[in-house]
Amino acid sequence: MPGSSPVDIVSFSFEVTLRMMQTGCSQVLGLESGTIHDEQIRASSFRNSWLRGRWYPHLARLHKEGRVNAWQAGEWIEVNFWKPVKVTEVVTQGASSYRITSSPLFKVFHGNDDSERIQENLLDIPIIARFFRIHPLEYIGRPTLRLEILGCNNQSKTSSFLYHIFAEH
Repeated sequence: MPGSSPVDIVSFSFEVTLRMMQTGCSQVLGLESGTIHDEQIRASSFRNSWLRGRWYPHLARLHKEGRVNAWQAGEWIEVNFWKPVKVTEVVTQGASSYRITSSPLFKVFHGNDDSERIQENLLDIPIIARFFRIHPLEYIGRPTLRLEILGCNNQSKTSSFLYHIFAEH
């Protein structure tokens, strides 16, 4: 063709490219089952009612039943996993909205409008953390919360998503 320059192919190589995503990182991490021990769960405060009893942090287990059946009170509740884990989802009962401060990403998550239904929230970006802290923001009546955290063991040796809460340890 006039005006076109021919191109000579000198060599050609073919490479296979593989994109990998980790699947199966949505196991329950043990709040509801009790695998996470009571002493691994702490909070900024808890409610003490002379009529009903104490609403301790370890009562914040999903589907907890009974007269005193949730954590109730202050600004935050925290789970200490004892080692970094990858968190991919949070399931809650009780708070209308909350935020997670184990990540530098500020996002308000939608909870639920009653204490029985569960609300599942997938995280846009998994969080790798040893300490996982939740702040209830809106609630009906009193700030109560029950939860389960889903994810998996952190297999990576290094991670740019490793965050640690340095408050009151």
